Amino acid sequence: GRVIQAYVVVENAAREAAFAGAAEQLSDSDLRALIDAELQRGGVSSGSAASTITYQSKGSPAAQTLIVNLTYEFPLVMLVLSIPSVTVRAQVETVTFW
Repeated sequence: GRVIQAYVVVENAAREAAFAGAAEQLSDSDLRALIDAELQRGGVSSGSAASTITYQSKGSPAAQTLIVNLTYEFPLVMLVLSIPSVTVRAQVETVTFW
């Protein structure tokens, strides 16, 4: 249950950053701050998350696309399994409007 909750929070944080960055030209640090705020709001530690923010020209005619990749290492607290964590990933792509 907690891994699924973490996945939903990570997906939402990546989506919110992509939508904000598509609507308004924000710096990478502003987008990362937004990601951190969304993760914390969802109860996920931003210290275990890593994000990449890239811009690419895609399509015909070419449009600038914002790509937000977010990875989170969810620590498992199970004495039965020897797996220390589960990696949760989200990628969101959106066309910029600025």
